[in-house]
Amino acid sequence: MTAPANTVAAPRTIQSRIAGCFEYLAIAFVLVLVIGVVVLSQVPLIQNGDPPNASEARSALGAMKDRARVICQRRPELTEIRKEDLGLGATELDGTYFKNNDYSCGGTPESWWAECHNVYSAEPRHLRLECNLKTGEARFNR
Repeated sequence: MTAPANTVAAPRTIQSRIAGCFEYLAIAFVLVLVIGVVVLSQVPLIQNGDPPNASEARSALGAMKDRARVICQRRPELTEIRKEDLGLGATELDGTYFKNNDYSCGGTPESWWAECHNVYSAEPRHLRLECNLKTGEARFNR
């Protein structure tokens, strides 16, 4: 026999309602977990950038290296290239964070270095660029 058309379906029990709520809570928990993982995976990318003063120091050290390399190519008889040899003006290295006195450099064409002092708060505090002026190969200490 079939039920008459005017009958109402049996109401859901409390247990079935609670089970339905747990299903929605489980889905919401998984969504929050996935979003949290995505957000946390992006945090190291945001925090690992150099501070602005380090960018200024890298730029100035790179410019000093380029000048030293040109001097090395134009005057191959030099056995040592110092800061004075670069022909820098008294305020040419002055920027927002560092002044001319914060920079130093020297060395032979095969092992030349330039350094900016007190760039970082943790050791090593300086930013150092080491370079082979003949080949152009260079690297920073951090």
